This record gives sequence, C-alpha cells and structure tokens, in this order.
Amino acid sequence: MRTITDSQVELIDKISKERQGRRLNAGVLEDDIHVTEALHALSTLQYPHVQLVFGGEPGLAKAYRLIERITFGVDLRVVLADDHGLSQKELYEHLRTFYNLVRAVMTDLNFVADKKGSYGSPSSITMSWLYQSRYPSAKKPRLHLDFSERAPRLPTLLKPIGYLDHRLDAQEGPGPRLHCLAVGETLAENVSAFLRWRAVNPDDMKLTWEVRHIYDAYCVALADPSMVAMARTQFPGVVAHDVKIFEQYLTRVTTVQTKYPGLAKYDTEGVKRREAFVANPKACLLRALSATETEAKTLQEYYTRLLRLIYGNVKPTFEEAFAAFKTCALALLETL
Repeated sequence: MRTITDSQVELIDKISKERQGRRLNAGVLEDDIHVTEALHALSTLQYPHVQLVFGGEPGLAKAYRLIERITFGVDLRVVLADDHGLSQKELYEHLRTFYNLVRAVMTDLNFVADKKGSYGSPSSITMSWLYQSRYPSAKKPRLHLDFSERAPRLPTLLKPIGYLDHRLDAQEGPGPRLHCLAVGETLAENVSAFLRWRAVNPDDMKLTWEVRHIYDAYCVALADPSMVAMARTQFPGVVAHDVKIFEQYLTRVTTVQTKYPGLAKYDTEGVKRREAFVANPKACLLRALSATETEAKTLQEYYTRLLRLIYGNVKPTFEEAFAAFKTCALALLETL
C-alpha cells in the first residue's frame, strides 16, 4: 500500500515543529503529498476525446493559491472534445474505459481501492483510494477523487501543481502543470452552491463544507476583485444548470410516486423547496442569503469548525468574511 518516503516524513516533521499552533498538522501535509502525486500522475494520462481539468476549492488552494485552508479530495472535470462523434452508448463505454485507466494509474502508485467509497456513473463518479499513513489518525487514510463530465464555461489555464510542504519550506521548484478551471467560474459555482444548499436544506446542521464558501469568496475578492465581474458572466448559466438538475429530480419523484404509490417516501418539504427553486431561483437564493446573515448555527460553524481548517495568516471574522460574500452574492444575483 502507498506510503510517503522517509525524506518526506523528515520534511513534514520539520515543518510541523516550526509551525506549531498554526493549525497545520502532519497528517494534512502527508495527505497533500498523496494528492499532489496523484495529480501529477493523472496529468500525464492521454485518452482520446478527453481532457482532465482541475477545479473546485482544491484548485483555488493548490493551483491559484488564493485560499490557505485545508481542503480534502480532488475535483476533476472530464471535458469531452466537441467533435468526439460518439453515440450515447459509445460514449458511456468510452468513459468507462477512461475510468479504468484512472484506476490503473492509481494502482500503479500503490493506492488501494476502497470499494465502499466508490460510486456513481460515467457522468459523475467518486473514487476513494486508501494509503498507509505514517502518522496516527482517527480517520482511515484515504484520498477522494471526484470526477464530473461537464465542460467549462470559461477557458482553462495551465497551472503548476506543487507540494504544500515544499511551498512552506521555501524549496518549491516548477512542477507538472494541469488544466485548471478559471477562478471566476469557480467563484460563481461556489456562491450558487452555498445559497442553493441553504435554500433547500435550511435545517441541515452539517454546514462545515458549505460555510467554507463564505471564506473562499472573501479570499478571492480580496486577492482579485475583478474575479467578481468574471463570475457575473457565468452565474446565470450556473443557476440554469442547478434548475435543470432539480427539474430532473422532480420528474423522477413524480414518476416513482406514480408507479409505486404508497411505497415511495420523499421529504415532502424538500420536494416543495426544490419546486420553489425551479419556479423562482433568484427569490430563493435571496432569501437564503438574508437568512444566513443572522443565522446562529452558521456563525457557530464558521468559528468552531471552518477557522480550524485555515493554516494561513488570513483569518477574517465571520462579519468580515460574510460582508465580502454578501457583496459578491448580490452582484451575481443581479444578473438573474
């Protein structure tokens, strides 16, 4: 099973000792090594009609270096060539073969497939890979790869993908480059994701992975305010995609309830909230934004969980972070 080398352990121990109290433990640096080396290997993968694009919050952290917080997993877009010429059935088999190549790459790196953690379809699949940790951990050491077949709206950028421990130790050199999702597109998707989640799941207490978008938007706007203008050009398309996903969900609900009356059980309120979103997404997102500003549990999640993930020097208060997020969100909502 895959594990890091003795020299990598020595560097991690050195950094951990120097940065005690900076919320960056050895396990995080170890995980980043595995993430980085998996990305380096996948960046060399050649397959007809397919290009991998790195994105999401891990992309903001590792490629663009706009956020300094712990991120988990790897978000990758599977981008198909416009002229692939494959039928739907052929495309399904084409992507299945591609994912088998991904599995071969990860196996060659000595990762072990976590069968319980892999699921999905060719259009959207999550793979979970196990490694042997050199440090004590309360959780099973694993790396998540999330693939989604979806074309970027903006041109991608080739960015070097380096190691976090090398960066912190000021010994970083040029590394392999990977096509990365544009920051403006990621920002538009993150703002939509947070507000959509709050609109549809107002009572969900598991907010940590959603509250992260508030901090990330603050960091992006602080580093480059022009990214908000870029995100404005993408926001209507992002929300339209969300509406389409909810329409498909509601169609499935209706079909199942018609076919199996009395057996199919759905969250009635959840269905109603999705129907409201489809009918008027802007109104739903605005209500979610307004509710979040004064929501005690969001504030609590920000201070008790989110701030623990930040290892850099930029640690805004919730009020500071949300003010920037709100300004950004209102600018994007104006486009609907």
